[in-house]
Amino acid sequence: MEELLERGNYFSLNKLQGEEWELGIDEAGRGPVLGPMIYAAAFWPIRLHNEISKVGFTDSKQLSVIERENYFRTIRKLDGKVMGYELKYIDPEYISNKMLSKVKFNLNEISHSAAIELIQRVLDKGVNLRYCYLDTVGPTESYKAKLENIFHPKYPDINFIVSEKADFIYPVVSAASICAKVTRDEKLMNWNFRENLSKVDRMFGNGYLTDYITKQWMRNHFDP
Repeated sequence: MEELLERGNYFSLNKLQGEEWELGIDEAGRGPVLGPMIYAAAFWPIRLHNEISKVGFTDSKQLSVIERENYFRTIRKLDGKVMGYELKYIDPEYISNKMLSKVKFNLNEISHSAAIELIQRVLDKGVNLRYCYLDTVGPTESYKAKLENIFHPKYPDINFIVSEKADFIYPVVSAASICAKVTRDEKLMNWNFRENLSKVDRMFGNGYLTDYITKQWMRNHFDP
């Protein structure tokens, strides 16, 4: 990793020219009962793919909490030098309001919108994207077509790859997965309830109903 750090800052505009980049997008917090949904993008030059991949990024769900935090620490060290990452925080109240409004905006559309925003943010930095890897959200082909319709008029050379288990297959998506998961865990750990719940037990687990601690917290605090 130290050799990667010594390569300097690839984000200066003169060094960005001519570089071709790949980007991966993933999320954490799709469907829990507590906490936000976090979308993340990670990106690096294609010619450094093999070198950065040796860091060992993999699907965040396959890693322990300590392993994820260590990887995210590494990503932050590399950020602005040989790679970058972007985060999109999506408040649960926003998700509920959108899904319950008269003009429905479902969770897939919210997810698509977050991914599109992250891609545009990276492009606005002057990054010359050639490959964008995304996990499937809804029908694969229609998602890919949607991205192409939005970006190809101005950026025709971007190749969009929408795939199931992208966070396991593509290291750049794995890196995004780690960014999203660690950020969500940190947000949940310091979660501030809008309601006056100062006396409520904060041992609510990871916010998913697959977690015994979360289920027990819900039972203890549910208002019939």
